[in-house]
Amino acid sequence: YFRFSISSKNMFIVLSVDSHVGRVDKASLSQLTLMELLFRNTDGIPEGLSDINELYGLEFDENREIIAIQWFEHRITGTMDFHWLPQHLQSLNLSANLLKGTLDFADFPEHMLAIEIDDNAFSGEIHLGDLPSQLEDLILSYNKLSGVLDLEHLPQRLITLKLNHNRFSGRVHLTTLPKGLANLFINNNILHGTANLTHLPLQLLRLNLAFNKFQGETDFSLMPRSLVLLNVSHTELSGKFLPLNDAISFRNAASNVKMIR
Repeated sequence: YFRFSISSKNMFIVLSVDSHVGRVDKASLSQLTLMELLFRNTDGIPEGLSDINELYGLEFDENREIIAIQWFEHRITGTMDFHWLPQHLQSLNLSANLLKGTLDFADFPEHMLAIEIDDNAFSGEIHLGDLPSQLEDLILSYNKLSGVLDLEHLPQRLITLKLNHNRFSGRVHLTTLPKGLANLFINNNILHGTANLTHLPLQLLRLNLAFNKFQGETDFSLMPRSLVLLNVSHTELSGKFLPLNDAISFRNAASNVKMIR
């Protein structure tokens, strides 16, 4: 565990930022100051830190700008102020900590490629339409997130989307997913309505809809040939599924979907 303390050297900056929200250019702040602001309400930074190189789990580009923060499984507690994410950040992994609070993706740097914040205690609604446009991987599993999922305005380069084991509700639309999406996990939520599976991405590998309240007769005739996992367990979906390859793992426990050969 670490105790957090902003050094006196940076205290004036912190207070002035708080008093003039939005008026401080992040580019004018040092990488160390940004990290202190980012984690100031957590126990994630050692007391009395004076050199950014003393921090673990950081990756830098040739200009010594932070491009990756890999602070997973460190039992960090508290809340994050994501507005202070370094502007050149590409990858953020805070998985398996004890963090809480809300997620406003409008605060995340525009060039981010991967966001992994699963297995924490984040709550509230999220707006997937505000995600960085270049994002490839979003993993938010095992939190307390809620609200409706807008899957119609996802980043077009998205490859992996894991939103399972949260509290999302409402209907989802699966007909305009990014063309390169390979992994979609929305299982173990409170989603309901029908599931239109006739326009899934051709490169989709894994689709997990299990443990939701999806219902109704479902057309499985146009499933992608690339599919290796389809899980409709513990839903009220019905229909007949003909696997298109021998490698697929099909799970249908406690549903009315039948596999035919």
